Amino acid sequence: MFYAHGHYVKINDLNINPTITPEKARDCFADYKDIPLDSIIDFISELMIKEIPNNSNDSVFLPMLVYRIYMYANHENNTEVGYVDAHTCKVLLTEPALIDFAAMGTFATRYSGTRQGITQNYSGYYHLADSTRGAIIHTWNLANRVTFYNRQELSDNNNIWTTAEHSPSENDMALDIH
Repeated sequence: MFYAHGHYVKINDLNINPTITPEKARDCFADYKDIPLDSIIDFISELMIKEIPNNSNDSVFLPMLVYRIYMYANHENNTEVGYVDAHTCKVLLTEPALIDFAAMGTFATRYSGTRQGITQNYSGYYHLADSTRGAIIHTWNLANRVTFYNRQELSDNNNIWTTAEHSPSENDMALDIH
């Protein structure tokens, strides 16, 4: 280390080799939040040493090796970031999620001309999903079905939704709806 500033903590005998995988930490946090694994689209995991409040005395903090887990899941309980013990898989702490995948897309709509709207960027594409209204609102193509189990998620690679890309499949109507 050549430069440091701030709060310093002396750490003795901390095992810095995790015994669980990032995927296991994600699964433990999902279980803690009661979020089904199949609703998780993606996640970010960061291995770190974090001071965690001691259960018996909240004014005492213990340095621990944890995974910080951010989940992208279309679920009402997905509102927090979790800190999961990298050895026991116990959720030690949660914080409000500050991560947002929102972006502003430009749509060549069928009936309303060029418009802008909120999209979500995940899995390498922009999707017709809006998280700015207190819940995630998706616009899908049900392809003449009455259930959403076989829905088609509409996506674009550069967030400029052109007529040439989306009118041949008649998905340009979804841009008006979204």
